[in-house]
Amino acid sequence: MTLKGIKMTKEGEKETKQFERLLDKIDPKGQEKSEYWQVSTDTSSNKLLFKEIKEEGVIGQEFLSEKIYYCYAKSITNKQNTIIIKTRPDYIQVNFCLKGKLRYNLKENNKTIYQINPLTANFIYYKCDEIAIENESVDGFEVLVFNIHLGFLEKNFPDFYLRIADFIEKIKHGQGESFSPNNISISTTLRAMIQDFTTKRYSGCFLSHYVELKTLEFVILLMNEFDNIHDFKKSPLSEMDLEKMNLAKEILIQRMSNPPSLKDLANMVGTNEFDLKKKFKEAFGMTAFALLQDYKMELARKKLMETDLKIVEIAEELGYNHATHFTSAFKKAFGILPKDIKK
Repeated sequence: MTLKGIKMTKEGEKETKQFERLLDKIDPKGQEKSEYWQVSTDTSSNKLLFKEIKEEGVIGQEFLSEKIYYCYAKSITNKQNTIIIKTRPDYIQVNFCLKGKLRYNLKENNKTIYQINPLTANFIYYKCDEIAIENESVDGFEVLVFNIHLGFLEKNFPDFYLRIADFIEKIKHGQGESFSPNNISISTTLRAMIQDFTTKRYSGCFLSHYVELKTLEFVILLMNEFDNIHDFKKSPLSEMDLEKMNLAKEILIQRMSNPPSLKDLANMVGTNEFDLKKKFKEAFGMTAFALLQDYKMELARKKLMETDLKIVEIAEELGYNHATHFTSAFKKAFGILPKDIKK
């Protein structure tokens, strides 16, 4: 992924950057520019490319085969910016937002067609030429995005493809839309899978097979979550209700060490406790405090892996009065003790 054409804005405004992905190296008809391919060692027909991302303020990795493209990107600065990417109508995108709050706007008129909050996911399809992805979080972002070729889905998963094809047909005159009106919360199981996926390293044909199998596993699990929670024909919540539930989620995360009661939280977002319980679960697929617990466990895992903080310090930061309570919660979420992550 190459950073091109940095546009310096007025003081206090966000920078706009054009990103050229590995996916942009091949045209929609599949006629690749051969100089961009690395051919695997077993057969010349199994073409794939893997690249580490080390751009200004962003690290991660990209993978491209004839069926799947994925990009894992993580900001290493707290600077807010807007990234411009080209879109591909022959692919559907699976978007996992692990950190940050991202807004997807049409480049031509800045109209928002999709937005995603931390620890949520969705399928997206674009009919426009370019998208401006705006990072609205001062704490940076972390995303894992898969682009899956529609022909690959049609051939290997015809039943799933029919659902996707129906979704695409409905917006053929539009410019882009998410598969479900509500994003799905990323479970601890999915987060553990994502962590494993983004840290594993394979080469040659093994890399291609591994990525394809894991991509399909992600899709199946995510689709199952949607089936359990959402009605695709009609959103159970109004736009105003969704805004209130997203605000409730943000308040919980901001005050995670000392969260408000459900009654106080309901008052803060302009509803009542019964309404909050019902609509929060409709919006995110779990209760308010189950979602908060998931968020705290994921944050704890990252701190254990990426910082030198002691377990007792992390427990205290997350609002646990006793480190033993934190240890029990962590093992329940991930199946291992915090000290084992440290090792």
